[in-house]
Amino acid sequence: MSSFLWAGVVLGLSAGLIPGPLLVLVVSQSLRLGTAAGMKVAATPLITDMPIALVSFTVLTQIASVEPFFGILSIAGAIFLFCLSWQTFSMTQDEFRIAEGHRGGFADGLFLNVVNPYPYLFWVTIGGPTLVDARVVGWPASIAFLLSFYGSLVGSKMWVAWLVGKRHRPLGSRGYLIFVRSLGAALLIFALLFVRDAWTYWTLK
Repeated sequence: MSSFLWAGVVLGLSAGLIPGPLLVLVVSQSLRLGTAAGMKVAATPLITDMPIALVSFTVLTQIASVEPFFGILSIAGAIFLFCLSWQTFSMTQDEFRIAEGHRGGFADGLFLNVVNPYPYLFWVTIGGPTLVDARVVGWPASIAFLLSFYGSLVGSKMWVAWLVGKRHRPLGSRGYLIFVRSLGAALLIFALLFVRDAWTYWTLK
């Protein structure tokens, strides 16, 4: 069960701290309206992602016996993780200096997450298959993955809201960049594990 717990932590931190549209909105709200406003935006994945996660898990559970299909999903997940890992390593400090003039609020955060393709890609290729694997171990493993993932995802964005809103510290610091790149290294390891899983699905037949 601990492996699913740590997987949730690493994937959640990566999703929470790699710059993207929602993180831009978290920072802009924290700068304009204070930490509390930024934290509200940071919590929007709890509303928008849950239906995606539930549908992905339900559908994948129904076809769990089709192992070649899960092999294809594992390769797709590996490619997605490779891309995210490459994104973290190719970033410069300037890319973390998010524009302060951006406007938006909680409703905009909900809208951004609904139209953002990343949650759908994540839950179909990575999160959903991981939940299916965790269910084989037991429901506690599935719950551990969900809680650690969303705790890390939302918690890290709330930390950014506090850092910017209360401390007025920029995200472009060297320490922040190094930490995000270390998450990129962890994502690379997960990508290799997904390739291994695909090989297992195909060779067992």
